[in-house]
Amino acid sequence: MTYCNRASGSFRMPGSAWRQSTSPNWRNAILPACSKSRIDQGLFAFLLQRSQRHAEAAQRYQAALALRPGEGRWWFGLGLALEGAGRGDEAKAAFGRARDTGTLSADMLGVIEQKLR
Repeated sequence: MTYCNRASGSFRMPGSAWRQSTSPNWRNAILPACSKSRIDQGLFAFLLQRSQRHAEAAQRYQAALALRPGEGRWWFGLGLALEGAGRGDEAKAAFGRARDTGTLSADMLGVIEQKLR
C-alpha cells in the first residue's frame, strides 16, 4: 500500500510497491494513491524516468516545476529526462536552472558540472 498525506505533503511507499515501480504494472501500484499534487508530479516523473519513459517524465517534471519552480531536484530530473529524450540543449538549460537553485547536494552539483561541460 502507498500512503500520501496531502496535509503534510509527505509520501511513503513500502518496499514491495517500490519494487513494483520498475515493472510494467507500476501505475497500478502507485498512481491510485494520491491526487495530482506537486509531490505526485515529481514522484511520477521520477518513476517514469526509471522506466525509461523520458518524454513522459519530462512532462511530469514540468508540471511539478510549474507548482514549485525552486525545487532543484526536479530541475535536475528534468535535465536527465530531456537528455534521455535526445533534447540536449534543453537538458543543459534545465541542469543550469537546477544548479542555480542553490538547493542541491555537492554530489548532484558535481554531476551537473560534468553534464554542462
